[in-house]
Amino acid sequence: MSYEDSVKKVEDIIGQLNGGELPLDKAVEAFKQGMNELESCRKALENAKMTVKDAGGSGDE
Repeated sequence: MSYEDSVKKVEDIIGQLNGGELPLDKAVEAFKQGMNELESCRKALENAKMTVKDAGGSGDE
């Protein structure tokens, strides 16, 4: 799944959780899924940062 797809999935999960319509067990499962997607996003950003740094950039921008 691409970074953009993961971000969209997290946004969808946030919308579901904010809607307050999910039963508790489904909300907890959605929260866990969202956390997993956020970790995937974090890793993708870290990989991109390292790629930029390896290419000669500072990676801080």
